[in-house]
Amino acid sequence: VSLDSVARERMRRHYELLIRWNRRMNLTRVVEPEQAAERHFGESLAFVAAKPGDWSSAVDVGSGAGFPGLVLAAAYPDRSITLLEPVGKKAVFLREVSREWGTVRVRDVRVGDFDGEIDRAWMRAVNVPQALGDLGRIGRDGALWVGSEGAAEARKHENWQWEQGIPLAGGAHRQLLIGRRCSTW
Repeated sequence: VSLDSVARERMRRHYELLIRWNRRMNLTRVVEPEQAAERHFGESLAFVAAKPGDWSSAVDVGSGAGFPGLVLAAAYPDRSITLLEPVGKKAVFLREVSREWGTVRVRDVRVGDFDGEIDRAWMRAVNVPQALGDLGRIGRDGALWVGSEGAAEARKHENWQWEQGIPLAGGAHRQLLIGRRCSTW
């Protein structure tokens, strides 16, 4: 994945703030530079390598520490990305990281309270049956960062058609699934 200097600087700043804020509140257990680069940033960027695609808006559901949403907002500065994070402190962190980015909007609401339909919806580390219902309600395309069991569960769901899973470096059984909703929710 080739990123310009602005995207790399945004990700560097994101990591710096993550380390600082993580001392006061639990954003992630993965903070060592090499592990964070692989697990958080690398896994998020797998989407860029796999599917540059034709979309203009996306929602990252349950953004937490900003993965994959902030990383993808840095990689795609011309796209509108909404980060949904119902935990107020985490939403404040996301706003602080992205306050000068312009195309990122942080909403401290649950996905059930999100109105509107967008091009893409993403989730990481999810309960797959619940996630597919939520993604299907708000997006025409979806992406899931899941383990092998989650991928198998997602493939059983008749309202989604998934491309072949993309292996992730963060674990032998982790993968990125990118799919399209087959019916209206």
